[in-house]
Amino acid sequence: MSNRLHGLPKRYRLAAFTLVVAALGAAVGSRGHAADFARSPRGNQDPASPYVDLGGPCVARGVYRPFMLTASRRQELRAARNWDALVQAAKESVREDCSVPYRWETLFTSLVEGHRYREALQVLDEMNGRGFPLPQAIIAGAESDFLASREFVESRRGVEFASWKRKTDESLRLAEARLSLMSADERPPISYRHEGACPFECCTYRQWKTRSEVRLRESIGSANVVVEIPPGTSVAALTGEVRVEPEPYAVLEDVGRLKAGDVVFFLDNVGEGYVNYWYAGAVNPDPGLSDGLRFFTLEACSSNASRMGAICSLKQLRPARRFLNEW
Repeated sequence: MSNRLHGLPKRYRLAAFTLVVAALGAAVGSRGHAADFARSPRGNQDPASPYVDLGGPCVARGVYRPFMLTASRRQELRAARNWDALVQAAKESVREDCSVPYRWETLFTSLVEGHRYREALQVLDEMNGRGFPLPQAIIAGAESDFLASREFVESRRGVEFASWKRKTDESLRLAEARLSLMSADERPPISYRHEGACPFECCTYRQWKTRSEVRLRESIGSANVVVEIPPGTSVAALTGEVRVEPEPYAVLEDVGRLKAGDVVFFLDNVGEGYVNYWYAGAVNPDPGLSDGLRFFTLEACSSNASRMGAICSLKQLRPARRFLNEW
């Protein structure tokens, strides 16, 4: 290079030298970036070019492609234990829209089921880098062989999971202890009654038609039957009440104004993820949350809601509550 520069005028030699240094710096920088990329997979990478090998780039938004992995197709491939085909279909599904967390979750689960643990960890890194980390509660439901594998245990995600597991197990034990020591005044009534409520979402008291024989009683709780109404009869439903057995939930992580280790009792459903609940000796105190409590339960845990933060924070302490009415 020096021989080639020697014959040029000084100002050109200086400009050429600057270009060479810049090129060398870019090459060194690219190698340094590759090292950083190994530690933090996303870096400044183009979202359309995932760190995980999907077999191609993400499809541009707005470009229609048929859904590649339906629930029935996934079930079929799992039943046949055709893990390679399942993983390939899951990758194509992700490529159709790389911004959907649930598609990445499906790919993670497929890779774990196919014992491709290294790639599964890459998916966890990718999701974390894209701003929607897979909730720890969902990772906890992965196959035990994966959770006990050296690849996972010694990885950054494995260390984070172990820390989360210790904290939430301690919160669960604390909540169970608090529940066992609660006095009757601290608990909601064993049979919670909500007058005027309807028993299911979108339920409205109006003109109804009976689907089976209905026995009208003298009053709620009375054994005295006044009249029997045959099926197919139109009746005017004026009002009613819902009676349920309160269901205690442990708070596993601080969420809103709910603190880890506390107990919150779910009462009847309001709809759209909202429930009436009992907490700290009162009905429906402000929890400081933007969504209904049911969105924060393990049962409703969803990777698509992972941007909410503190999701999957509530765990049932007993089997599902029972309606005490006959409907």
